[in-house]
Amino acid sequence: AGVLVKQGQLIPASEESFNHTARVCRVGPDGKTYIALGQPYNVPPAEKMDLYKKTGIGGIIRIDADGKNREVYATGIRNSV
Repeated sequence: AGVLVKQGQLIPASEESFNHTARVCRVGPDGKTYIALGQPYNVPPAEKMDLYKKTGIGGIIRIDADGKNREVYATGIRNSV
């Protein structure tokens, strides 16, 4: 298996944390890979909300099998594990 997303490109380095940031993934019936991106806060600070919505932190993103066409699939998920 190859690298789907290079290290450091899944979330911004400024948002790396050891709390609630598990990365869980699954390939869906549409062939896209769905990746849950936990967040380090119970309630994220207001100044982080735009970044989190844009990147999918605290939600689920999906990407094509080649790692392209990233999109935010769901938001408002603290830790989906």
